[in-house]
Amino acid sequence: APPPRAAVAAAPADAPPPPAAEGRRRGRGPDRPRPAAADTARVLTGDYAGGRFELVIPAGDSLARYGGWEDTLRIDAAPVDQARIDEARAQVASLAERLPAAMTPRPGLGFSLGERLTERLRYNRVMGTAPGLSYRARMPGVPFGTVIAGARYGVADERLYGSLALQLDRPGARWTLSGFRALADQDPIQRGLTFGSSLRAMFTGRDEGDYYLSQGATLAMQASIRPGLEFGAALEVDHQSSVTTAVSRGTPYRWLGGDIAFQPVTPVPEGWYGTLTAGVGGLAPWRGGWGVTGEVRRGAGRTAMRLWAATSANAEVLGGATLRLKAGVADPDGLPQFTWRAGGQATVRGQPYGAQLGAAFWSAQADLALVQWVVTPVLFADAGQARPLGSIGGGPVLAGAGAGLSAFGGLVRLDVSHPLTQVAGRGLRVDLAIFAVR
Repeated sequence: APPPRAAVAAAPADAPPPPAAEGRRRGRGPDRPRPAAADTARVLTGDYAGGRFELVIPAGDSLARYGGWEDTLRIDAAPVDQARIDEARAQVASLAERLPAAMTPRPGLGFSLGERLTERLRYNRVMGTAPGLSYRARMPGVPFGTVIAGARYGVADERLYGSLALQLDRPGARWTLSGFRALADQDPIQRGLTFGSSLRAMFTGRDEGDYYLSQGATLAMQASIRPGLEFGAALEVDHQSSVTTAVSRGTPYRWLGGDIAFQPVTPVPEGWYGTLTAGVGGLAPWRGGWGVTGEVRRGAGRTAMRLWAATSANAEVLGGATLRLKAGVADPDGLPQFTWRAGGQATVRGQPYGAQLGAAFWSAQADLALVQWVVTPVLFADAGQARPLGSIGGGPVLAGAGAGLSAFGGLVRLDVSHPLTQVAGRGLRVDLAIFAVR
């Protein structure tokens, strides 16, 4: 299930480790800090109310240097054994919460730029450039509790966004209660509030997302049903209102005098809404993943529902092949926020974003890596539709194909695509794709 629409802070992936200290002999002075190298062991020592502790941390590459491994370590535990493992992990986590902070340091506490590493840069046609700042601290007296506060300022719309969340990340489930004022995505498939979408909007002049202003509160839960199977749900009450396009073009097009302008934002009926979202997903036996999510929303005098699913499969063909399938349905007479879109990087590359709109959609995307190099050449082809619910499958189909270069293990892609059907696409498109963790 998607996380709540309120963007809250999280520990940055590159948060520095706590400083290491040299061991201390009895009768000598306090520990002297020294820099820790990735290939050296570290020792943490100190005192607390129950006595003294000494924690030895092996070198990060000590296991990698060991040459005695004959095979990969894989344990397929029976359900009873897996339950015992989960119980042991919960006991260890509970013990760590009761230990002094010096023994179990949590990275990411304190101030950080942006809510996550991949969200330190946000840019779209509503906010323009929108820097963010967040603060994360332990919840006093509450084991596994964290307080997260965040703020973001949209330079173009001159609007201040913010959030305050109380998070209880216990073994087996994570609960989050948050209040927020945030920009939200209308389409859960074609999302514009991501790091990759920000770079695409800034450097290619294409903002592939539709938005509205959301102000309210969310109670969300995420839990593991079993290894490889996750469940999530969220209950949200918010006031939704329309926003306008405040940025005319992406930065390079202003510099070069280009004529590619951002499209208007789709308006939404203003008012209070209640939304219940639930979904399940996980790993698939066909070497991929899957997820199914449903949503019910009440507001503006109407009750609307939508359901969407996505799956992916990987195969060892040449440098690697990937197939991604997505589909969704919604009430034909529901809310405008529930309209599906086809065309764009998330559905049909080579076709413009939102080339087709409807209460139902489907898309299929196939990628083939020719070889596995530091910079990998990739071929791809897509097809999809967004139509009224009763006519899905009929009428024109969007299709596109192209080639790209993938770097950093698929994290960054530069694609050149062209429409295969002339339903909406015109000529070559150049897109920058960033596949980063949210």
